[in-house]
Order: sequence, then structure tokens, then C-alpha cells
Amino acid sequence: MNIEPLHRSVHLGAVLVPVADLLLRLGPSVRVIMRLRQYGVTLAWLVVILILPFLGAVIYLFFGGNRIGDTRAKHAQDSLTTIYASQKNITLTTPYFVPDKSILTALQSAAQRTVNVRIIVPERNDSKLVHYARWARYESMIKSGVSIKLFTGGLLHSKTITVDDEFALSGSVNIDMRSFWLNFKATLFIYKHNFTRVLRETQERYVENSKNLELKDFADRSLMQRFFENSALIIRPLL
Repeated sequence: MNIEPLHRSVHLGAVLVPVADLLLRLGPSVRVIMRLRQYGVTLAWLVVILILPFLGAVIYLFFGGNRIGDTRAKHAQDSLTTIYASQKNITLTTPYFVPDKSILTALQSAAQRTVNVRIIVPERNDSKLVHYARWARYESMIKSGVSIKLFTGGLLHSKTITVDDEFALSGSVNIDMRSFWLNFKATLFIYKHNFTRVLRETQERYVENSKNLELKDFADRSLMQRFFENSALIIRPLL
């Protein structure tokens, strides 16, 4: 029996498989980078493609090119517009608060122009990484005049925003990059005074069951905690 063709096929396969694997990793990765999206979206897609080369490439080709990142950018833009539109007060409730630089700057800018900015989050979170990432942001926000309220009545899962007692937002969008750029989320804008008033009253009940975070609460943080906080910030696009 002549086994020479079989040896050639095996040898050819040993060459083609690594080449195909490299192309499946490199091609979509280059496309992701060249699209110049938010770096969080880019990083998330690169992780998917590099860990799951064939499946990741298929997922990206079906969803990444047209839907994830581009259409979801509207969530981030809507949130920014809402924050910059506030004139007197803005209150946010969210279980997961890991804002990107643009949201962070908008909130700090609002507080510095004398808008009463309040953020209500659960004191204890079900994700340690989210806990550390959000604490890394709190100190600079408080210095800018943003009020951070830690809800003590359990895992607050309400995702709401009220602005100037004029309009409100409610839905499934968290203030984090996964909600803005990756996950399937929805937010309803309600331009109705009565609804906004009722929602604001609910937020006030959350405040009554919250404790105010102050700058002195950051003084006793250990070096290890600071290390965890800064490390969590590096991977915040995936949180």
C-alpha cells in the first residue's frame, strides 16, 4: 500500500491548520482595530476573537460589524445628553456603576456648575470586580461635588434617572460600558411631570435608606485595596 499521498495530506494539513487559525484570529482583529470604536468595545471583541478564533470570528461577522458597538452607542450618547441637559438636579440609581471617561466627565462637570448630582448605588454589590472599579471612581467624583449614596437596604437593582423634576429615564441600562456598548439594553424616556415626581419620591426613599459617602471614608484604604481598585479599572470594559 502506497502511503506517500497520506503523508503528504497530513503534512499539508499540519501547515494549513495553523495558517487558517492565524488568519481567523488576525483578520477580524485587524478589522476591529481599524473601525476605531470605543476602546472598550475594541478590547471586548479582541478578547472574543482571540479566545474563540473560529466561533468568535463568526459572531463578529454576524453581529459586530453592524449591530454591537455602533447601534448601542446611542445608549451612551443618550446618557451624556441627559446629564449635560440638567440645570438644577439629576439623580441616578443603578446597581452597577462603572462609567467611562465621558460619563465621568459629564457628571463632574454638572456638579461643578452647581447641579445637584446624586448617584444611588447598593452598598454591597454581587460583583467584587465592579465593587473595586466603582470605588476607584468615587473619590474624584466626590471632590468634584457629586454626592454618592450607598443604599443599605439590599442589592438595589433600580435603573432610573430623574432630571430637574421635568423628565425621567427608566429601563435596563446600567451606567457601565457593557450596557452602553455590548449588551442588549433598552431605556424609556418619560416626558411627564407626574411620572417624574412619583419616581423622584421613590428615589428619595432610597436616599433615606442610604448613607452618604464622604472623602474621609477613603483615607483608611489599604495599599492592597487601592491595587485592586486600579486593577479593576483596567478591565472595566468587560465588567
